[in-house]
Amino acid sequence: MAESVRTHSRAGVVPASSGPLCGAGGDVMGVAVHRVCATTARYALTWCVRARRLALPGAALLLAGCDPLVGGDGGGGSVACPGGPDPLFVDQWHLDNTGQTALDGSVAATPGVDLGVDGAWSAGYRGSGVGIAVLDDAVDIGHEDLRANVLDGRSVDYTDGGDDPSPEDGSGLFHGTAVAGISAARDDNGCGGRGVAPRAGVAGFNILATEEVIDIKDALEQDVAVTNNSWGPEDLTGELRGGGWQDSVLGGTEVNRDGRGTVYLWAAGNGYGCVNVQGDDTKNCEPVDDSNYDGAANYWRVLAVSAVNARGRPAVYSERGANVLVAGPGGRFCTDGELAVTTTFPDGFDRPDNWTRDYTDRPAYTRCFNGTSAAAPGVAGVAALVLEANPDLSWREVRWILATTARDDFQAADADPLAPADDWATNGAGETVSHAFGHGLVDAGAAVAEAESWAQQARSLGALQEESETGAGISSISAGSSDAPAEHSETVSIAGSGIDTLEAVEVTLDGWSHDDWNRLDIELVHEDGSGNEFSRSLLAEEHFCEVSAGSYSLTGCAALNSQSWTFSTTHHLGEAADGTWRLEITDNRSSGEDGSLGSWTLTFHGH
Repeated sequence: MAESVRTHSRAGVVPASSGPLCGAGGDVMGVAVHRVCATTARYALTWCVRARRLALPGAALLLAGCDPLVGGDGGGGSVACPGGPDPLFVDQWHLDNTGQTALDGSVAATPGVDLGVDGAWSAGYRGSGVGIAVLDDAVDIGHEDLRANVLDGRSVDYTDGGDDPSPEDGSGLFHGTAVAGISAARDDNGCGGRGVAPRAGVAGFNILATEEVIDIKDALEQDVAVTNNSWGPEDLTGELRGGGWQDSVLGGTEVNRDGRGTVYLWAAGNGYGCVNVQGDDTKNCEPVDDSNYDGAANYWRVLAVSAVNARGRPAVYSERGANVLVAGPGGRFCTDGELAVTTTFPDGFDRPDNWTRDYTDRPAYTRCFNGTSAAAPGVAGVAALVLEANPDLSWREVRWILATTARDDFQAADADPLAPADDWATNGAGETVSHAFGHGLVDAGAAVAEAESWAQQARSLGALQEESETGAGISSISAGSSDAPAEHSETVSIAGSGIDTLEAVEVTLDGWSHDDWNRLDIELVHEDGSGNEFSRSLLAEEHFCEVSAGSYSLTGCAALNSQSWTFSTTHHLGEAADGTWRLEITDNRSSGEDGSLGSWTLTFHGH
């Protein structure tokens, strides 16, 4: 594929490329495999994963050097830090929100809107023994606040096959270093701030330096407890984009950690809105991207994370979506009256021009990082704390615990008119959920307590159960009138599925054609047999598309011609799969050619 990739910050666009895959490995013990350059250290772990997945006879003989990435307790060497309290911790509202003020003196934070890490730290959890892989543009593994936690020799530089993905001077690549610091900057060293899991091990993988599919897949397949992905397709397009590495995530969740699986965190995206609408000179906050239009962030085996600001509102840029599992602190902007996130920064690198309120006396730190790029690694750090509390948890169980212990009681009274609507609702299992927040703001203290409880009670979700059902298509998706949109629907009934507790639902639209698909609202509704509604998921909504550089319109979006696309939703978590499921498509046009849908398939994942 040749997908354009943008890290989910305001850092800019990385040119796309899709380099050639390496040659086939031939026949190994009677099994034809694609060995993808396994003779180099760069791809050794890709081969490790595939050898395990194939369950080759005698595979243990081939797995030398295939150890998982396991975090230690800071055995990464000495650094030039004085020791003692972390001087920038007082600025880290995402860890301890005391109602910090912005630089202009205005109140910019609501006390308590943070990750609740004190509850985990006071219980003795700092991430020891857990590894976090940071997939990004570059990671400064020699940074004074990271070095003690860096896993020696386990990072990968995909530009030269080495193990140092640090950014070169003048490259401007700061994104991955900031992300790594949010997850795992060292604590109590007197240097700067600290990470959510300040004793977790960390390794960097500079996949965005090459953007080659084989490099991305190699990094995703690393045998590590937690993987953070603060990147994705270009934001603010309004189009269906991305995906292509689900097989690597599938393998990582099934094979890694001796079958318990890697926990994959994914930034939900920064393309919600605030765009220049064609024919309007003002900058309006109109919906553009939805996280469900991102084919990686909407894969049900990844944990999509949206962003809240320091006041507890959805961040203005944060993409909403039924696929969003939870929210994390992402901040707003580095301007008067606002707070972004304080984290590590490559020492001495130039700052983006719009970071006008950044530190002037801390060249190795920034207080201006923001975005779902900042929200995801915070949750990655919490996942590491959870796995320290209970290493036997599977990736599904970590996912479940983060969602069911997340908070929905942190909302500020002053609504932000620019932010996505929070639209809280209670589903049929009593779970509170929102398209903006998912199941709520992650609470580290509650999550580790739940993880301890699971260990004490020997709880488990059990084996994954999956079931699919295909519904009839819609031969004519017609426009409405000037007075009312046109509504179309199809229904399937599920009985005897055996799935008593849903974890996720996928909806695949096949043979989907429409000249103006962005004018459609698409919802999935779950009811009992008597028509009583349990829950509903908004899979797509009427939105603007970019029709020229920086200009947006409701017309001119790319037409769909027999498209296949899979949406996912977390909004039915805890419900039983049985019941009536209705796909509702509302065409908001008043005129235009009819569209159509060949068929739609529901896939249930649960236990």
